Amino acid sequence: FNLHYHRLGLRVNWKFFPKTALYLEAEYNPYVYFKPGAFQHPDSNAFRVRLGVLGMITPTLTAELYAGYGNPFYESGASAHSGYGGVSLNWKPIQITALSLGYSHNFVNSLISNYYDVDQVFISVNQMLWRFIAVARLQYQNLRFQGILPSVGVEPVTGRMDHNLQFSLRLDLPIKSFMAISADYMLLWNKSNASINYGALGLFPVNYTKNQVGLRFTINY
Repeated sequence: FNLHYHRLGLRVNWKFFPKTALYLEAEYNPYVYFKPGAFQHPDSNAFRVRLGVLGMITPTLTAELYAGYGNPFYESGASAHSGYGGVSLNWKPIQITALSLGYSHNFVNSLISNYYDVDQVFISVNQMLWRFIAVARLQYQNLRFQGILPSVGVEPVTGRMDHNLQFSLRLDLPIKSFMAISADYMLLWNKSNASINYGALGLFPVNYTKNQVGLRFTINY
């Protein structure tokens, strides 16, 4: 099916210390699905608002902490209307090395259901190697799907939970301040308690391993 998606946001910052800022952020995301369609996904008008603080703990350690409330306002079916939040730490022991660690809880619009709740933990490393910038990231996500569409053919339609482990590696070569060439690789492993019903062929588990390689040219303007 076809989907129109828009994102409108507003963010206000207040620096109450030279290296520490309090921010208030609001976001509006309308999702419009063209109907009639095979899945008949309900439209939504997702709204989020959050309050956070971003600051320096030591000269080499910074942190971000935020919490908020969101509601996707679906036309029908399950709706999140819940709190979300996260915390992250960034450590830069030397100029060419940075380490990040974080956790977040959120809800995300889904193609096969109204949405899914997701808890995520991650660790990433940024390392400068001569003119190159290498970025490695390892993350784990626990996804809990809500309001699965019966027409999708996924069983069970309630209680689906996925465990998602992802490793990514990217190498950037800046050419100019506004231009870069990047090569990246991603390995994704997904384990689910759900299956897809193929009728006479039976049920097939929604488990998979995905490898993805990319090459990109980026211009910022």
